[in-house]
Amino acid sequence: MELNDINKLNPSSLCDKMVEISEFCRVNNNNFLLLEAIWPDCDNHFLMEGIQLIVDGTEYDVLLKFLEIRLQTYIGDHHKRHFIQKILIPHSFYDKITCLKIIKTALEEIAQKSNPRIVLHFCKAHINRYIDTYDNSGVKLKY
Repeated sequence: MELNDINKLNPSSLCDKMVEISEFCRVNNNNFLLLEAIWPDCDNHFLMEGIQLIVDGTEYDVLLKFLEIRLQTYIGDHHKRHFIQKILIPHSFYDKITCLKIIKTALEEIAQKSNPRIVLHFCKAHINRYIDTYDNSGVKLKY
Protein backbone atom coordinates (compact mmCIF):
# COMPACT_ATOMS: atom_id res chain seq x y z
CA MET A 1 0.00 0.00 0.00
CA GLU A 2 1.42 3.35 -1.06
CA LEU A 3 0.97 6.42 1.12
CA ASN A 4 3.49 8.70 -0.55
CA ASP A 5 0.92 10.68 -2.57
CA ILE A 6 -1.68 11.40 0.13
CA ASN A 7 -1.18 15.17 -0.13
CA LYS A 8 -1.98 15.06 -3.86
CA LEU A 9 -5.34 13.29 -3.48
CA ASN A 10 -8.69 15.01 -3.76
CA PRO A 11 -11.20 14.34 -0.95
CA SER A 12 -12.98 11.55 -2.83
CA SER A 13 -9.77 9.69 -3.64
CA LEU A 14 -8.60 10.16 -0.07
CA CYS A 15 -11.78 8.46 1.17
CA ASP A 16 -10.92 5.46 -0.98
CA LYS A 17 -7.34 5.41 0.35
CA MET A 18 -8.54 5.54 3.95
CA VAL A 19 -10.89 2.62 3.26
CA GLU A 20 -7.90 0.76 1.80
CA ILE A 21 -6.03 1.30 5.09
CA SER A 22 -9.09 0.12 7.02
CA GLU A 23 -9.34 -3.00 4.86
CA PHE A 24 -5.61 -3.64 5.40
CA CYS A 25 -6.23 -3.59 9.16
CA ARG A 26 -9.29 -5.79 8.87
CA VAL A 27 -7.55 -8.41 6.71
CA ASN A 28 -4.72 -8.52 9.25
CA ASN A 29 -7.12 -9.04 12.18
CA ASN A 30 -6.71 -5.43 13.32
CA ASN A 31 -3.05 -6.01 14.10
CA PHE A 32 -2.20 -2.32 14.13
CA LEU A 33 1.52 -3.04 14.46
CA LEU A 34 1.50 -3.96 10.77
CA LEU A 35 0.66 -0.32 10.00
CA GLU A 36 4.24 0.51 10.95
CA ALA A 37 5.32 -0.86 7.59
CA ILE A 38 3.29 1.72 5.67
CA TRP A 39 3.80 4.95 7.58
CA PRO A 40 7.46 5.68 6.63
CA ASP A 41 6.30 6.39 3.05
CA CYS A 42 3.51 8.70 4.18
CA ASP A 43 3.80 12.31 2.99
CA ASN A 44 1.02 13.58 5.26
CA HIS A 45 2.26 14.39 8.76
CA PHE A 46 -1.24 14.44 10.26
CA LEU A 47 -1.99 10.91 8.99
CA MET A 48 1.45 9.67 10.03
CA GLU A 49 1.01 10.95 13.59
CA GLY A 50 -2.43 9.38 13.83
CA ILE A 51 -1.22 6.00 12.58
CA GLN A 52 1.68 6.14 15.01
CA LEU A 53 -0.70 6.77 17.93
CA ILE A 54 -2.89 3.84 16.87
CA VAL A 55 0.16 1.55 16.53
CA ASP A 56 1.35 2.66 19.98
CA GLY A 57 -1.99 1.59 21.46
CA THR A 58 -3.01 5.06 22.56
CA GLU A 59 -6.35 5.11 24.36
CA TYR A 60 -9.25 6.08 22.11
CA ASP A 61 -10.23 9.24 24.00
CA VAL A 62 -6.61 10.46 23.96
CA LEU A 63 -6.43 9.78 20.21
CA LEU A 64 -9.64 11.78 19.67
CA LYS A 65 -8.36 14.70 21.71
CA PHE A 66 -4.99 14.73 19.94
CA LEU A 67 -6.51 14.60 16.44
CA GLU A 68 -8.99 17.37 17.26
CA ILE A 69 -6.29 19.65 18.69
CA ARG A 70 -4.01 19.07 15.68
CA LEU A 71 -6.87 19.71 13.26
CA GLN A 72 -7.93 22.93 14.98
CA THR A 73 -4.31 24.10 15.20
CA TYR A 74 -3.81 23.48 11.49
CA ILE A 75 -7.03 25.29 10.58
CA GLY A 76 -6.12 28.27 12.78
CA ASP A 77 -2.55 28.51 11.51
CA HIS A 78 -3.64 28.08 7.92
CA HIS A 79 -6.28 30.82 8.26
CA LYS A 80 -3.66 33.25 9.50
CA ARG A 81 -0.91 32.43 7.00
CA HIS A 82 -2.91 31.91 3.85
CA PHE A 83 -5.60 34.59 3.95
CA ILE A 84 -4.82 35.86 0.42
CA GLN A 85 -4.61 32.32 -0.96
CA LYS A 86 -8.05 31.54 0.48
CA ILE A 87 -9.48 34.49 -1.39
CA LEU A 88 -7.78 33.66 -4.69
CA ILE A 89 -8.13 29.85 -4.61
CA PRO A 90 -10.86 29.03 -2.07
CA HIS A 91 -11.49 25.46 -3.23
CA SER A 92 -7.85 24.51 -2.59
CA PHE A 93 -7.99 25.62 1.04
CA TYR A 94 -11.30 23.92 1.74
CA ASP A 95 -10.19 20.71 0.00
CA LYS A 96 -7.19 20.60 2.36
CA ILE A 97 -9.41 21.10 5.39
CA THR A 98 -11.86 18.48 4.11
CA CYS A 99 -8.98 16.04 3.59
CA LEU A 100 -7.79 16.55 7.17
CA LYS A 101 -11.31 15.95 8.47
CA ILE A 102 -11.54 12.78 6.38
CA ILE A 103 -8.24 11.54 7.79
CA LYS A 104 -9.36 12.33 11.35
CA THR A 105 -12.67 10.52 10.89
CA ALA A 106 -11.03 7.50 9.26
CA LEU A 107 -8.39 7.18 11.98
CA GLU A 108 -11.08 7.34 14.66
CA GLU A 109 -13.03 4.56 12.96
CA ILE A 110 -9.93 2.45 12.28
CA ALA A 111 -8.97 2.72 15.96
CA GLN A 112 -12.48 1.49 16.83
CA LYS A 113 -11.98 -1.45 14.43
CA SER A 114 -15.00 -0.38 12.39
CA ASN A 115 -16.03 -2.14 9.22
CA PRO A 116 -14.34 -0.57 6.15
CA ARG A 117 -17.79 0.14 4.70
CA ILE A 118 -18.61 2.23 7.76
CA VAL A 119 -15.29 4.04 7.33
CA LEU A 120 -16.29 4.84 3.75
CA HIS A 121 -19.68 6.25 4.73
CA PHE A 122 -18.26 8.39 7.54
CA CYS A 123 -15.49 9.73 5.28
CA LYS A 124 -17.85 10.51 2.41
CA ALA A 125 -20.03 12.49 4.82
CA HIS A 126 -17.36 15.23 4.73
CA ILE A 127 -17.72 15.76 1.00
CA ASN A 128 -20.19 18.54 0.18
CA ARG A 129 -21.00 17.61 -3.39
CA TYR A 130 -22.70 14.47 -4.62
CA ILE A 131 -20.34 11.76 -5.75
CA ASP A 132 -21.53 8.88 -7.86
CA THR A 133 -20.05 5.56 -6.85
CA TYR A 134 -21.11 1.98 -7.13
CA ASP A 135 -21.16 -0.67 -4.47
CA ASN A 136 -19.93 -4.23 -5.06
CA SER A 137 -23.23 -5.37 -6.56
CA GLY A 138 -23.26 -2.56 -9.14
CA VAL A 139 -25.91 -0.48 -7.38
CA LYS A 140 -25.34 3.25 -7.79
CA LEU A 141 -24.93 5.12 -4.51
CA LYS A 142 -25.38 8.87 -3.99
CA TYR A 143 -23.32 10.65 -1.34
